[in-house]
This record gives sequence, C-alpha cells and structure tokens, in this order.
Amino acid sequence: MGRMADTVVKNQREQELVVERQLLREVEERERREKEEEEKRKMIMVEKKKQMREALLQQLQYQTQMKEIERKQNQAFMKEWTKNVEGEASKRKRLEE
Repeated sequence: MGRMADTVVKNQREQELVVERQLLREVEERERREKEEEEKRKMIMVEKKKQMREALLQQLQYQTQMKEIERKQNQAFMKEWTKNVEGEASKRKRLEE
C-alpha cells in the first residue's frame, strides 16, 4: 500500500510539474508577444515622427519658396512702377518746357 501511495504522489507531482511548466511557457510566450507588440508600437511611433518631420520640412520649404516668389514679384512690380513714375515725370517735364 505504501508503494502505491508513493507512486500516486509521484505521479501527482509529475503532473503538477507538467502543468507548472506549461503555465510558465504560456507566461513567457505572452510576455514575448507583449514585448514584440511594444517594439512594433515604438517603431510605428518613430516612423510617424519621421513622416511628420518630413511633412513639416516640406511645408517650410514650400513657404520659403513662396516668400521668394513673392519677393521677386514685388521687386518686378516696384521696378515697373518706378519706371512708369519716372516716365510720367519726364513727360511732364517735357510738357513744361
């Protein structure tokens, strides 16, 4: 009888060890998946930040180009305006003579 009880206890311990190992593997697997998911989230955030920086840089470049175009247009307008004013002044001067 004692042997039988020892065998039953031994079998129970082995089953408990099997269950504990399985639980441990499941916990480790879940932790591994969580870590992978966290890494993916970090990579996504890094990529989003990179895209945002690129978009902001493009926007800044566009604004700079538009300011340069506007500056050149203003210069051309002022040059034309000055030319017209000088032309009008010389016409008046000739008429006065």
